[in-house]
Amino acid sequence: MTEPTVPEEFEEMDEVDEVAKAYILSQRACEADRLRSAGVKPLELPVKNYGIVRHDDHQPPMIINRIEIDTGFDLNRIRQILVSEPVKYSHRSGFHYVNLLLITENPMIPILLPYLYTEAVKATDAKQIKNDLREWVFINSKGLRARHSVQEYHCI
Repeated sequence: MTEPTVPEEFEEMDEVDEVAKAYILSQRACEADRLRSAGVKPLELPVKNYGIVRHDDHQPPMIINRIEIDTGFDLNRIRQILVSEPVKYSHRSGFHYVNLLLITENPMIPILLPYLYTEAVKATDAKQIKNDLREWVFINSKGLRARHSVQEYHCI
């Protein structure tokens, strides 16, 4: 079994993209305001890093979305992941933005995370793997990993 690899698209992104950071923060703030107006109190945790992990030897090949979060919270307590409709990110071709709501045992205080991602990456055989946002790994500040899968999507 080969080790998961970091796609070439992300190897070039060593320095912080200030435009992306400002965009992400404004999008998350808008979503937090919308949730508060509906009576929900989202917990906005700082994100340390985003990435994707490509698994070429999985059949079919798949992408795991990885988010490092600056919290000591046990992310294995997540019961459900709600993913917003993707919005095209106009500052970089092929990238999209979504808001994630991570639901724990208290659904009225979800964790709100922003996520900027690439819609597809090349597999080792040069075919494109579409990022369907179904596979996730969340890593807290203690280095503890929580692996989650979205089984199905519902439009509401």
